Amino acid sequence: MEGRIMSIRLAHFADLHLDIYCTHLGSQKIVGNQNVYYLDRLNRFTTAIQQAVDFGVDAIVISGDIFNKAKPTPREYEDFGKTLQTIPEKIKIFLIVGNHDEWSAQKSAPLEAFRGHRYQIATHAVCIVSTGTAGYLLAPWGTKIEDIKDNLKILPPDKPRIVIGHMAVREADRFFSELDDESGGIDLADLKKLPCDAILLGHHHNQTKLSYRKHTPEIWYAGSLEVVHDFSEQDQQKGWLLWDVSKNIEGHWSITVTPQQVDGPLFKTVNIDDLLISDPASFKDVYLRIKGELSLKNRPLLQNL
Repeated sequence: MEGRIMSIRLAHFADLHLDIYCTHLGSQKIVGNQNVYYLDRLNRFTTAIQQAVDFGVDAIVISGDIFNKAKPTPREYEDFGKTLQTIPEKIKIFLIVGNHDEWSAQKSAPLEAFRGHRYQIATHAVCIVSTGTAGYLLAPWGTKIEDIKDNLKILPPDKPRIVIGHMAVREADRFFSELDDESGGIDLADLKKLPCDAILLGHHHNQTKLSYRKHTPEIWYAGSLEVVHDFSEQDQQKGWLLWDVSKNIEGHWSITVTPQQVDGPLFKTVNIDDLLISDPASFKDVYLRIKGELSLKNRPLLQNL
């Protein structure tokens, strides 16, 4: 019976940055006219989607920055679409745009191509979706906190209320943003006051929990599936999130979030002195940043890496 189901399971992804020209540190690896780095990123996403399906999720959420630019190539559209087609029809799919694939001056967004009966999409304004198990508020990049507050009132109070957003979150001396100097954003204190149960975020590339107190929504950044920009992300936790929402014995919504890590490219920074005494095999299949000055005498050592 509608409204009587006591639990739901969600897979939460964000910041895929699918881009056939998007490379690791500015270099491409072309094999058979294919960019291997792009294929690695795509395969990591398709594998994670299959894992989510195997977990028996009720819905798949992608919180923005699916594409790396506002006008994806036909190949990127096709690859993403094929991955979505592998998801069983019974699983709901929620998609929102981020700052990379946002609503453009031409009044369009790349996700418009996927708008259809099984996809719930928000491109430039808040979208409200009520299902038999939950109420969802989709908040694409640029949504104001006032719009979220006003639209949450529409969601039914007897079901879990879930916000899906792409935003930069401010908290005191920290700014959970893709870039340190990025302007805009929403205060974490305002998010914690929202009358909802869960907030599934994209934009910050590190898998991060933002709420630790009772009586506030459970708030997480899913994190990207791999290092996206540069070595500044080398120590970030990458992956996606498995959300379980159920009613506890007190009749309140209980939420458990289980981070899912992925195997991705390794990025390491080493001092030149440590490099010279290290086993070259330890740096196999690693993107390596070397700090310090390398003498002409020691340069041949790099050939063994």
